[in-house]
Amino acid sequence: IKLNQLFLQPSIGYSNPKHIDIAVSLKATKNNFSENSKRLYSSRYIEPAFTFGVNILSAKLRYQAVFITNHESQYPELSNLHTFSLHYIISGERKSKSKN
Repeated sequence: IKLNQLFLQPSIGYSNPKHIDIAVSLKATKNNFSENSKRLYSSRYIEPAFTFGVNILSAKLRYQAVFITNHESQYPELSNLHTFSLHYIISGERKSKSKN
C-alpha cells in the first residue's frame, strides 16, 4: 500500500524568548492510498491548532490543541489531539561567580 500526502500549513504566532509563545495554525491535508496503481481510498481534512508555551529558567513548557475536521474520514472519533511537552535546555557552558 502506498500513501501520497499533500498538505499546506500556514501559521502565525508571537514569541518572546524570555516569557511566552502563542501560535495558531491551519493544516489542510489530502491523503491518497493506493495498491498496485489502484486507488483504494482518499481523504481530506483540516487541522486548526492552537499552541501556548511558557519559558521558565532553562525549561520550556508547551501545550498544543489540534482539532481535526474530517470531511471524508472513516474514523470520525479521531477529532481532537492535546499535547503537553517539556523541553529542558542543557548548556555546555557553566557560569561561575568569582570573588575578587
